[in-house]
Amino acid sequence: MTQTKVREKKMEILRLEMYRCYQENRDSEEVIKVSQELDKLLNAFLSLPSKDNGLND
Repeated sequence: MTQTKVREKKMEILRLEMYRCYQENRDSEEVIKVSQELDKLLNAFLSLPSKDNGLND
C-alpha cells in the first residue's frame, strides 16, 4: 500500500469516527478532538506536492 493510500485510509477512519461521535453526542469534547486530528491530517496531506497526495490521479 502506498503512503498516499495509508494516509487516505487514516483520514477515512477519522472521518467515520467523527461522525460516530457526533451522532452519539454532538456536544461532546470527543467530536472536537477527532475533528482536530482529522484537520491536522488533512492539512498535512494537502501540503504535500500534488504528485504525492494523489489529488491529480
